[in-house]
Amino acid sequence: MTSRWIRNESDPVERFLNLDKSTTCHAVSDPGLSGFSSGRKRRRIGTEGHTLSYTKSPYPNTLYPQGKETATTGELPRPRSQQSASIIDPPSSTNWSGPALRVGSAQDPSPNNETYIGRAHYLDHDTPFDETQARDATESARRQPSESENAVLQLFSAFELPPRAIFRSLLDSFLTYCQPWTPVLTRGELDHSDQQAPSYIICQSMFLAASRVSTASSIHSFATPDQFYQRAKALFFMNHELDALAIIKATIMLQWYTPVGPEQVSYDAGEFWLRVGVAIAVQIGLHREAPPGPTTAARRRIWWTLRTRDALMTVAHGRPRAISRHDTNVAPIRPDELADAAGEGDGQLFVAYTNICCILGDISEICSRNTMTLAKHQNFENLLHEWPSQVPNHLRFPNFGVSTETYMSLQSQLNLRQLHLPYLLSLAIIGRSLKNETISAQPVIAASFVAGIFRDFLARDEIKHLAPIFSRYCIASGFFLALLQPLSELWTACQPDMDVFRKSLQELGQRWKSAKSGLRALEHFISLREKQPRRAVQVVWLTDHQRRFFDCFPRDYCLSWVSLYEHCRLNPRAPDPLDGNATTDTNIPSVATSVIDNVAEDHWAFNDADFEQFMWTNTEDWFSNL
Repeated sequence: MTSRWIRNESDPVERFLNLDKSTTCHAVSDPGLSGFSSGRKRRRIGTEGHTLSYTKSPYPNTLYPQGKETATTGELPRPRSQQSASIIDPPSSTNWSGPALRVGSAQDPSPNNETYIGRAHYLDHDTPFDETQARDATESARRQPSESENAVLQLFSAFELPPRAIFRSLLDSFLTYCQPWTPVLTRGELDHSDQQAPSYIICQSMFLAASRVSTASSIHSFATPDQFYQRAKALFFMNHELDALAIIKATIMLQWYTPVGPEQVSYDAGEFWLRVGVAIAVQIGLHREAPPGPTTAARRRIWWTLRTRDALMTVAHGRPRAISRHDTNVAPIRPDELADAAGEGDGQLFVAYTNICCILGDISEICSRNTMTLAKHQNFENLLHEWPSQVPNHLRFPNFGVSTETYMSLQSQLNLRQLHLPYLLSLAIIGRSLKNETISAQPVIAASFVAGIFRDFLARDEIKHLAPIFSRYCIASGFFLALLQPLSELWTACQPDMDVFRKSLQELGQRWKSAKSGLRALEHFISLREKQPRRAVQVVWLTDHQRRFFDCFPRDYCLSWVSLYEHCRLNPRAPDPLDGNATTDTNIPSVATSVIDNVAEDHWAFNDADFEQFMWTNTEDWFSNL
């Protein structure tokens, strides 16, 4: 029972588009681009390729296994035309010259376009099923772009690149604020050599992502984020780029656009481009462990970037994942596989980030399905206990109890603070109390630590460099703090943290519309809670088991710690036999069955299902219907 990789017969050298020296691209005002189609057909000629079986992978398909520290072959710089213009040092003009091919000339099909077909798993028989025989053996002639396609690309100035100074500014912004979390660019794509020609869809996508996290006014004088986006979108729908890996990289970078929140249907949102990228990735088999080769490291980086983005997308939107971990056998990413990534490339940062985002995504997915069991809950707690110890020293906060005076204001610390937010949100969700009359301190403490991190973002004016997902950290944390509303003294004590979330959402809203709608939903939620009759509730302080979750943070990041502890000390809770078998005070049932079958219905206005709907979607319409 085998599945085959089908390789296109093509020149082994992957060539990027080259511009005709006599051709220039003039800036044209960009009309709306609703979508394009192309009749271009790529060659699908089957030849001898790698075989890949659906049999059990040598890497266990369990939650977040640790890859073996073995050497791997990194991606080599990809050769391009010998007469190409430099992508790093273009002329100061906005129009770049190039070699003899006319604008929009088709490239040779890329060796990265070998396709994956896995039908043998249900067609297996005593006679092997050869996937290569399903291909047309007739070689298709390479087709040049039509005049109308070239006209569309020139209409959107798709080949217009910024002057050197602006290019460098955009590249610096991308490498500093985007590449650590989406490490799709390699050094081979950004060589300082006159032998390198640009991939225009990668360039325009990178410009778009960088422009969303940069405040340099000179960038907007050249082109707005909307214009960069329309150029990349035109290149995509005109099928200008034939390299599948380059296309997937572009779809990842285009996710930084996100013009609207999840409450609106959009064909430009990050979720749209995520699913497009996943669809192409599955076509070329990125979801299956491939034999070592020159592009192995790049393929694995791209796949794990997609998985990380998919996990965060389900957290942000509460929608089904695009990738099922049961359908992939790709081993966990290793730090050495980022050695050839563009920029300084902190492989340990991306490995830690990937692990915690996948944990958070799994928690969100199980909560949305109401399938949390004691065994799953304990497994998540074990993973969350282990994660801080797997984070390298340079990405850790000072030891517990150490004053933040020792906290150095280095650029790397921005990455440190971003890295720990998915961890805190995971603690908040997994630590919820499912009983009406009690409030677990764990989500409240986690939310207050989130506020402490955002307080640093505000003090350093770093909000403008953050991605859209950070608005969800604020909204969810504000929700957890709002659980304290029935307790007047605690609700008053946490107002400084609530103010941090409001200010952060206001600043995030200057770039991401989802933050504006999220702030309105949070304020509406708080106002409705204030109108409800007060009822007796009790806060349950952290167990020793729960306290260890927060040992990796300086305590002065959490303003609610002292007030919450004093309240619990003065109002001790009587022992509850229902909690006797639980590892935390969350009332997870002590039998391996669904929580929904064992926990009484919440008599508050907002039950557990409403909680999920609030956290992962915009809720204004939902609240208005209460």
